[in-house]
Amino acid sequence: PNKRDCLTFNHYKSMKKIIKIMKLSGFLLMLTVLQVLAVDSYSQRTNLTLDLKNVTVEDALKTIEDQSEFFFLYSPKMVDVSRKVDIKLADKEVDFILNQMFAGTGVDYVIKDRQIVITTDEMIQPFKKETAQQIVITGKVTDEDGNPLPGVNIVVKGTITGTITTVDGNYSIEVDDPNATLVFSFIGYRTQEVAISGRNIINITLIEEAIGLDEVVTIGYSIMKKSDLTGAVSIVDMSDLEKTRIPNVSQP
Repeated sequence: PNKRDCLTFNHYKSMKKIIKIMKLSGFLLMLTVLQVLAVDSYSQRTNLTLDLKNVTVEDALKTIEDQSEFFFLYSPKMVDVSRKVDIKLADKEVDFILNQMFAGTGVDYVIKDRQIVITTDEMIQPFKKETAQQIVITGKVTDEDGNPLPGVNIVVKGTITGTITTVDGNYSIEVDDPNATLVFSFIGYRTQEVAISGRNIINITLIEEAIGLDEVVTIGYSIMKKSDLTGAVSIVDMSDLEKTRIPNVSQP
């Protein structure tokens, strides 16, 4: 072979190696991106029924995709998708199905919304520890008459994780602990603490708190109870304001 052929062959080998590196890097990048994607409760509220016999893992995954909005990401070099499996399950969540499918194979997965990454247990564990699936709590906050309350503060007790209700009184918040407590607070209403206790939907009715106008203080940027203030409070009567002469800048 001439020099040009050798260069072409070496170039081909180099490009092939680069493509392999890019594929692996892309797969790792995909895991990292999925780590920060928004999570919802789709996987928790979607159950599937499968009756498959002597099918490949690849066909089983395609069947799940056809029955749902799930989308699987995997590398055939890391996951043996040609392996034959029997699956007969009714009304089960996808994580239960995958646990059965890959039990004892050294393969694991991470679920992020509707995307599911499948790879070796060794590769997935560092990401799985950092991306424990969160629980999404939704609900509506109303007053005693059933009217929605917009702008209600909702905080996971003991954390800085929080949200506020929409104009329709609806809210959505993600928590790590199914036994955490939500704190609902809104000016003019009693603050309520509600234990999640494994629930995904929590509707709350806030009770109006009898606070007289003389017990509320405006401090320029917000309104607070007088009893909650630690500093000095000055009281200005309307009569004092009426006596105050406002200078006219147009006068000499």
